[in-house]
Amino acid sequence: MHMGMSELNVIPGNPYSCPPGPYSFSPGSLTEQCDMFHFWSLHSGGANFAFADGSVRFLSYSAAPIMPALATRAGGEVVNLENY
Repeated sequence: MHMGMSELNVIPGNPYSCPPGPYSFSPGSLTEQCDMFHFWSLHSGGANFAFADGSVRFLSYSAAPIMPALATRAGGEVVNLENY
């Protein structure tokens, strides 16, 4: 599955009655079908992400606003991860 940072629910017929979105990095649950539209983790407070430099970092859910900048390849964004 390919997932972006602000997914929309485009499932034909919407079998789970999920809102259209967009969905962003936020807490989720194994029993909530609509959580398939965003990144989340069973860790409390955030999730681990692998970066292109080979590092793995824990990002808190408060990092949701900067996630699109982290996901671009050539956008030129500069992101400070110290507060996340």
